[in-house]
Amino acid sequence: MQVQLSGLHIGGITATIPKHSESVDIFKDVFGEKKIKRIKKSTGVEVVHTVPKGVTASDLCFDAASRLINELDIASDSIDGILFVSFSPDYKAPATSIILQNRLNLNTESVAMDINYGCSAFVYGLYQAGLLIKAGGCKRVLLCTGDTQSKMINEKDRAMKMIVGDAGTATIIEEGQDTFNFYLKAIGAKYDKLIIPAGGYRQPCSEETKKEIRDEDGNIRTAENLYMNGMEVMKFALTEVPPAVDKVLNMAVLKKADINLFAFHQPNKLILDYLSNSMGISSEKMPVGLQQTGNTGSASIPLLLTVLKERGFDFGKAENVIACGFGIGLSLGAVNINLSNSVVLGYQEM
Repeated sequence: MQVQLSGLHIGGITATIPKHSESVDIFKDVFGEKKIKRIKKSTGVEVVHTVPKGVTASDLCFDAASRLINELDIASDSIDGILFVSFSPDYKAPATSIILQNRLNLNTESVAMDINYGCSAFVYGLYQAGLLIKAGGCKRVLLCTGDTQSKMINEKDRAMKMIVGDAGTATIIEEGQDTFNFYLKAIGAKYDKLIIPAGGYRQPCSEETKKEIRDEDGNIRTAENLYMNGMEVMKFALTEVPPAVDKVLNMAVLKKADINLFAFHQPNKLILDYLSNSMGISSEKMPVGLQQTGNTGSASIPLLLTVLKERGFDFGKAENVIACGFGIGLSLGAVNINLSNSVVLGYQEM
């Protein structure tokens, strides 16, 4: 689907990560030094940050949102929409966005909605925020994206344990002069390639779903843990991302050379390097920012922007940015945005 939404503006972006961190090197005794070296080389991940017991994705988003609202010096009751895009809700019910609405003291007449997405969450969230504003019901929307994937991973799952981290982000979308060009796609036939099989109503938790199973690669997990078919997800990314970016460029009447930054979901260095090479985009324009955070799911794109801010990236020159998220669903979303007049804050630990 291709959609153009005008009259929008991104007011600001920031992120929060947990203080607790673990170096990938600590797993040498468990998985072997050679395995760790290969993982670090292919994924690019050196450190992951994970939440302690009792801390949720909404806690990280709350911290990020509070700082952003304060930095932008806007009244909390001027926000008339809040979106929480994540697959790490506080509860099955009610919606986590409603809880955040109360914690942040937002207007009780504001709309609050949850969207169950992961890797493509930021783009889908921008799309929904844009629709709320263009429909005339909202003038300013708070978009919160975040996940605590560490809670979903089996400690013995070598494929996942050393690459996923936790984070929460906050973005303000409001009325303005910018145009967002979206391309969205979902291939539901491959929903089971990135999934937590048990825990919902299709397959409730039971003694059977708690049994650990070792796969052919030696990874151990239960049906209640996050499972990823890495080859299928990688194939999806390498096949679908390049044409999606081309469609956005065509809609915006831009060329790759016009783009200041390609802010992509951060699954691992291998996929990002392959996309960079195959699409003819320099690593400077398509940066890898997961070295000290890992793959943070729905938070990865806005978190990348805050990482780049810490590295000294000049967002004042980021008039043409393409954000692209891809993964769980399997889903994909790409959009061009203008960040040259946006407040991008560095991330903070909590």
